[in-house]
Amino acid sequence: MSVATKPTGFVASQSTARTLLEFGAILVGLIAVIGVARVAIGAAAERAALALPTSLDAKVGEAASRAVRTAHPSDAATPEQTARVRRVFEELVSRLDTAERAKLGSPEVTVLVDPTPNAFALPGGMVFVQSGLLERVGEGAAGDEQLRGVLA
Repeated sequence: MSVATKPTGFVASQSTARTLLEFGAILVGLIAVIGVARVAIGAAAERAALALPTSLDAKVGEAASRAVRTAHPSDAATPEQTARVRRVFEELVSRLDTAERAKLGSPEVTVLVDPTPNAFALPGGMVFVQSGLLERVGEGAAGDEQLRGVLA
């Protein structure tokens, strides 16, 4: 009677299709775990942000605003630039309803002398428009409309 034995050093192999299927299943599982984690982290961050008092939000905005103003002196902006941005900004703020205004706090807009075409807002309602944006959108009604779109 002969007994069949496996040769030493023999490694069982599986088909390429099965290997790809297993790899795909693992990949789908990882993507699902990452997706669930991102949603959970986002929800936790949103709850934490809503739990913060508005006074803390305003303090963070004030501190960041001081840093921005130190890095970009606003006194070099022309009076025309400042007046234009304030006029467009005030038009937008006047269109807000009471609830939206309450969320915004005390909005304030400042023109920064910086060639980068950009505008940004900080917590507490502080908005900054860089002079490069004013140059990019140009003068006149069309430029004001583009500026309004960025600020909105």
